[in-house]
Amino acid sequence: MKGRDKLKITILGAGAMGCMLAKAIESPDNEINLVDPYEAHMEKIRKDGIRIIDRTGGESTVKVTSASTSSQDLEVQDVVVILVKGYDTEKILTENMNIVGDHTVVMTLQNGIGNVDILKKYIKEENIAQGIMFISASIEAPGVISAGYDSDKINVIFGAINENHDDKLFHEIEKAFSMNDIKTELNPDVDRIMWRKLYINAIYNLPCAVMHLSTKYTRTDENSVAILKAISDEFIAVTDKLGYNFDGDKLFRKYVTDAFEEYGDILPSAAQDTQKHRKTEAEFLNGAIVRQAKKLGLEAPVNETIYRLAMVQMNNYDNMFSL
Repeated sequence: MKGRDKLKITILGAGAMGCMLAKAIESPDNEINLVDPYEAHMEKIRKDGIRIIDRTGGESTVKVTSASTSSQDLEVQDVVVILVKGYDTEKILTENMNIVGDHTVVMTLQNGIGNVDILKKYIKEENIAQGIMFISASIEAPGVISAGYDSDKINVIFGAINENHDDKLFHEIEKAFSMNDIKTELNPDVDRIMWRKLYINAIYNLPCAVMHLSTKYTRTDENSVAILKAISDEFIAVTDKLGYNFDGDKLFRKYVTDAFEEYGDILPSAAQDTQKHRKTEAEFLNGAIVRQAKKLGLEAPVNETIYRLAMVQMNNYDNMFSL
């Protein structure tokens, strides 16, 4: 990188998506540090690198600069990427402020809406970036990732939240995140793109978790479809007020009515978390729609009901009766 020896990048949350981002960044021009509490995962990566198995049959190994459960030995970084679950954002950030300097860009590539509000409590707005990853990945074993993505399309989109950001550094980051076959784009319209992605998550994640059903049954049962349509209508009312003007009927057809192949029979992440009695990101999914609706003077009763049911379920795993 011109003007600096290497771009120092730390990924806080080196799960499946964090490891895929490391694959995008891998280059002699970049220093890649992974921080994650999963000790066996970090130890395997330190020893052998990240083994990535492409779901189309290919395989690669990604080498990183460091992989640890702590950032205590790291210098101040150029970029810190947060890729933990939303409910852990504040904890992971405050525990690692030692690597955040006056000019460090702190980027959230997390699911849902609301993580930026947490970052604003600790980071100057001109140093905050937000974005989204269009990659499917899972940890198969410590240090082993199974992943799927379309290398002909943009896989990571990010952007600044404040016009006073360091434009040169942001373009350096765009280049650094596109070193291999994972493509990254710096996009000023990233907020709209993230809300567009939230539509899919709001339609399926918590509804499937609350109903204990996969996408196949939530989009074919007439009662469930009616609930999904109400979620969609409330989402469109909110995003219309934000000026995004999505075509609600087109989105509903694409992701529910006609979604036989792409969303044939999937158990979304929140449903998987519920199945394993883990916390969900309810606050950052339908909960985000409810919060934004209230800010805009609107109501979102169906989204709020889904959100509250998910919270009740999550708070009472030990008290639930078996089906």
